[in-house]
Amino acid sequence: MQDEIEIPISTFDDELIMENGTKKVSLSTDQISDIISHAIQLTIINRFDDMNMSKDRVSDELHEALFSAGLLDSYKHILYNF
Repeated sequence: MQDEIEIPISTFDDELIMENGTKKVSLSTDQISDIISHAIQLTIINRFDDMNMSKDRVSDELHEALFSAGLLDSYKHILYNF
């Protein structure tokens, strides 16, 4: 098993407004790398209006990386109740 790094992350309310507090999560270096890589990719793609299919794919990949790391667990009631 890889070493994990404890990181404080922001929390959000049900309207996705950032709350004042943070929570600590433990992530492996592979998880951190995967999340940051997809976030960079999505940030760059969002600069181009004509890349909607790529945006969807990269957004899905970022969602999967965040989900796999357990970072979306607190927000399941928001994500899956549309």
